[in-house]
Amino acid sequence: MTIPASGTEGDLFKIGVVASRTGISVERLRAWERRYGLAPAHRDGQTRFYSEAQVERLIAIKTLLDRGTAIRRVVHLDDEELARRAAIVPNAFAAEESGLHVGLVGAPLLLLHRKATTRQTAEETPESGILVVGSWPSVESFLAARDALPQMHRLVLFQASLDDQLADEIGDRVPDAGVVTAYRYASRSALEQFEHEGRAALALDRGVSWPDIEDACLAWKGPVQDDAQVAFSEEMLLHIITAASASTSAISGPLAEMLLEISHLSDHIDRCEEAGADQAGKSLASARSTLEAALEQLVHHNGLLDSMN
Repeated sequence: MTIPASGTEGDLFKIGVVASRTGISVERLRAWERRYGLAPAHRDGQTRFYSEAQVERLIAIKTLLDRGTAIRRVVHLDDEELARRAAIVPNAFAAEESGLHVGLVGAPLLLLHRKATTRQTAEETPESGILVVGSWPSVESFLAARDALPQMHRLVLFQASLDDQLADEIGDRVPDAGVVTAYRYASRSALEQFEHEGRAALALDRGVSWPDIEDACLAWKGPVQDDAQVAFSEEMLLHIITAASASTSAISGPLAEMLLEISHLSDHIDRCEEAGADQAGKSLASARSTLEAALEQLVHHNGLLDSMN
């Protein structure tokens, strides 16, 4: 198959074109292929080609990621459900106008709320702006009410023992709400997993009061994304290295080579299962971000990407 300079052939698009159209970096697309099986429609050697339908799916996924949804919660949705969720226009002022609508799952949470609202009428919106619009004494009762769930901005889930899989299952039932987990006990590995994924978790010990639950709901900002965005693709780095060698820029080339090596090391860390690999990946992403900021200044000043198509 012959692909023209534009990177397209009929319904197929090169990975660089897909990155430009979707706002998803080439590196992230490759990582998703490895981790989640998001393979291109066609490959010609090392060159990947995506169909129009795949591009539309990726655009929908990116829309949901930008709203704070974790990739693992949307990547396996079918096209119809993915498009439905992406088409929902979030009301940015809903929480400000009518209070933050919160649901509670678990008897300990219901008891805390009941103690805090003994003198409050059902029609009152508390000063904090938190309004409990649904409560279920157990996970089972919540799951049984799946067809009669109110619209919520947050769902607070009680777990006797911290479990990220249960948090995922509950979160899938309320994809437009942020899940805050209140737990009684937790293993070190479970806590590390929650911290790594940017999940909201609150230890529910004897000193916790209802205002602590409200603060956790108000502070929730959404999960961190699984992959750090990168400013320069490998194609861009190669172009910078080549352009720098023919210009007066003596720093840009070596810096781009360093970033290229970091990209390869990052791919290797993604495949590693040894202890500390996740933390090493975080540190590497932080270092890359710093180096990219420096390279961006040099590239802009020397116009090293001006001649790149």
